[in-house]
Amino acid sequence: MEQVEIKMPKCWQRIIESDKNWILIPTGRVSGKTKNSCLLATILMLENPYFDIVITRASYGSMQDSSYAEFEEAVNDLPESISSQFTFYKSPLRIERVNNSGTIYFMGIGGANKDRTKGLKTRHKIKVVIVEETQELKDKESYDQFMASVRRLFGDDVKVIVLGNPPAIKVHWFNIFVNQKEQDKDWLVVRMSWLDILDFLNDYDIKEILKTKMLEPQRYEWLYMGVPTGGFGLVYPMFSSRENVITIQEWEIIKAKSNLRPVGMVVGVDGAVNRDCSVCTPLILLNNGQCLVGDIFYHNPSENGVIGSHQLVQNYISKWFEQVQLRFHLGTLKEQQMNPRTQMLPIWFVIDSAATDLIQEIKFFFSNRASVYPIKKGTIYEMVGVCQSALMNDNIVVVDYGGYYNYIQNKFIPTSVNILVEQLESLIWNEQQTKYDPSIPNDVSDAWTYGVNFWYGNQENIQYFNILKINNIQNQLISDILKT
Repeated sequence: MEQVEIKMPKCWQRIIESDKNWILIPTGRVSGKTKNSCLLATILMLENPYFDIVITRASYGSMQDSSYAEFEEAVNDLPESISSQFTFYKSPLRIERVNNSGTIYFMGIGGANKDRTKGLKTRHKIKVVIVEETQELKDKESYDQFMASVRRLFGDDVKVIVLGNPPAIKVHWFNIFVNQKEQDKDWLVVRMSWLDILDFLNDYDIKEILKTKMLEPQRYEWLYMGVPTGGFGLVYPMFSSRENVITIQEWEIIKAKSNLRPVGMVVGVDGAVNRDCSVCTPLILLNNGQCLVGDIFYHNPSENGVIGSHQLVQNYISKWFEQVQLRFHLGTLKEQQMNPRTQMLPIWFVIDSAATDLIQEIKFFFSNRASVYPIKKGTIYEMVGVCQSALMNDNIVVVDYGGYYNYIQNKFIPTSVNILVEQLESLIWNEQQTKYDPSIPNDVSDAWTYGVNFWYGNQENIQYFNILKINNIQNQLISDILKT
């Protein structure tokens, strides 16, 4: 067999020599991960005839100029006696080796249709799978669906190579995925950067990288070293888990040490459209002008199945609504029936105007206890501006219960990060800065936005708290109470 010399960075030696089947390479930009993964796949294909390779990423349309071009260059750099064995096709993208001894398939797995890979078929068993730019996938579900389809085609000693640039946002699903796989003994996780391929870079690249390091050190850490630094283009950069989140135990301590008490509640509601979630985010209004985000009602149809608005409100949101009233002593109709002197604090439901069915059902079931309004939406900038102002004025505090109760499944779902906090810390603007980036879920944060805008976007509500202060109610901030 003809000997071929292929040069690769030394940091790839661990990957080549590893006996592990699952390899994850999270890197910054200009790290050579695509080029060298294609080189490794080419080597394995030459060594193992009658095996296939599958290359995938979120967008099929971008593959011709990325991985397909890298494979073409890698093959053309081989001696002609070997490169002539490969034929390149562009409709659809694929590379075939002579005598039907192997095919490289290219496919996209992003978008709303997560079932597109179920019919995947290859001529031979698969030897190598490369998932490019994994962070571009909207969620882990897209990755999982692809893997479920491709695993049944695996051959012996398969290599699955997952590549991605860690997003700046720490709670992005890909960063969480990387952290999990670093604890998984079945995976080899290799972090690398431009410093590992210095011998392969030109002077222009090196000069620009060093400029960024000197002038924009935080951006350098994220862009070139692959370190999540908090986020660029965040919608709510002023939101902080350390400053804006307390545990339920801390809230109990605060109540015992202060004169703080609820004076009402605003519930922001985002209704389900197509496959979206239905969410109720309660803002518990306190007598010092701040508000607590309490127990969130969260229904994900992909987990619980599709439920009509009538059943959803009657069977599930009703239970949640009563429990929130009891937890924060807002006064329920049952309590009032037992004791007519029960204090009934005001409650407002503010609902996405697009969810017309949900508006009518909540009016039907709750209008004897709460006022129900469709939200009057301003521009996205106006609504975000109100929320940003409320955060900067220290008006918003999120209570973290360690998860949320799934009323449909009738069980508590523990989460490492509060579902609202995760979205507020993840939301970024799209490239045009005209709306949210669609890759980040925003159902819970939208419901929160409606409630915050209804209350803090109305100047007349400020007077509500001025009256309370005139009546000698102590204006203690939660952050100050926690420090004492």
